[in-house]
Amino acid sequence: MRQSWPIHGIQVFFFLLFLSVPALNFWFCRLPALDFGIANQALFAYADGRDANCTFILQRDSMPYLSLHFSLWVLLVSPLKWLFGKWTLLLFQAFALVFAGEGIRRIAEYFGFTKVQQVLILLHTYSIGFIYSAIADGFHDNLIAACFVPWLFWSILKEKRFVFWLSFLAILISKENMAIWLLFLIPGLFALANKIRTWKWWAT
Repeated sequence: MRQSWPIHGIQVFFFLLFLSVPALNFWFCRLPALDFGIANQALFAYADGRDANCTFILQRDSMPYLSLHFSLWVLLVSPLKWLFGKWTLLLFQAFALVFAGEGIRRIAEYFGFTKVQQVLILLHTYSIGFIYSAIADGFHDNLIAACFVPWLFWSILKEKRFVFWLSFLAILISKENMAIWLLFLIPGLFALANKIRTWKWWAT
């Protein structure tokens, strides 16, 4: 149990960091209305039981949110609006990033890395620059999709079929273009499954 404290401490620290970067920009009105504003408007509409018609579109007066991007995460997390209000999507995104790091750590654990090495891997993962350039602009559906990729690979390594299909579906519903992205991920997943001879469980 004591060996897990450094890992949990790192995850809590980076959760707060991943939250603070967009939250401060939000507080000081520096987040773009055409991305985070649209998602947040849709979140409030879904939470209130209304159709999400976005009015921040430049080309027209309004547009249904799902016509703009077929992303179901805003709809799925909308009930949390009653707990966290306008911060809901930023909290969800911060949690998803920490969740992705845990998936990478478990892959490292599977391959026999020590606890110290797992800590270093976590620190490296959470320090990658593209994360901060992305979250500085608010909430991104495709970033949520990327957070489930490590769990796809971990589920194959551990032969966790339920986790695999759940992660696959989570990526698929993140955004309409993620289905194309999955086409490029699938060959790598099959290659991994074939290498460790776990491909048979996919079809059983």
